[in-house]
Amino acid sequence: MKLGIYNNINGFLAGGLLVSLFIFGPSGCRQPELVAEALPQPLLRIERTAGLDSSMERYILPYREQLQQRLQEVVAVLETEATKGRPESTLGNLVCDVLLREAAPFADTISIKAPLVVLMNHGGLRAPLPRGPVNVGHLYELMPFENRLTAVLISADSISGLIRYIITKNGEPVSGLRLVLGKNLEESGCWIQDRPCKQWPALWIITSDYLADGGDRMAFLRNPLRRYDLGLTVREALIQGLRKWGAEGPLKPSTDGRITIISTGP
Repeated sequence: MKLGIYNNINGFLAGGLLVSLFIFGPSGCRQPELVAEALPQPLLRIERTAGLDSSMERYILPYREQLQQRLQEVVAVLETEATKGRPESTLGNLVCDVLLREAAPFADTISIKAPLVVLMNHGGLRAPLPRGPVNVGHLYELMPFENRLTAVLISADSISGLIRYIITKNGEPVSGLRLVLGKNLEESGCWIQDRPCKQWPALWIITSDYLADGGDRMAFLRNPLRRYDLGLTVREALIQGLRKWGAEGPLKPSTDGRITIISTGP
């Protein structure tokens, strides 16, 4: 058999190890033992000079074409490029606004009523979205991870932690709230639905499971009052959300002052 399908891989395939698992006794009292036995076959060298395997190529071709068609599917058209930055950005605002729209039905399914806020992290947005047609492939570049869309209910103390965190980061991608950031919590302002954040006893944060677990030092999300998996990945939510929003017409990513930084003191 030719080895062309691996012609981009350098190195060796070791002659295999036959691993046998022996479980002793019907009750499983003894621990399983792994026994490795070397098979008598030579090493196979894989290098760029190996030719193509036409039969393997024919087998893979239909799957490759399906994948390419999927990645080329246009889900929206943008009037301007969406790029990330701080304290807010066209990319961060677009992503979070789409996720907020997709998560909105969640509020109708839960007994604990509290406002929804989307929080993502600047570093998790891995690529800009281009001006013009945006396809599924672009969204895989933007969000290459399999992180799950997650809702966590946080208390008033954790809301203060959220604001402190965004102050230290000089802004993060958000939707559903407005922030004026000073040097500390006392010099900063936060509003949700035109009410000061301190007036809300709890808040639903829509985010990724990675951040809900405290990733990127978001410790204020680690011990929520409630937590739900919303049933799809962040990327899937972006794809279906942009597809629906994009069907209404071209989208214009913009900043709107949802996060501003003020100078307080020398």
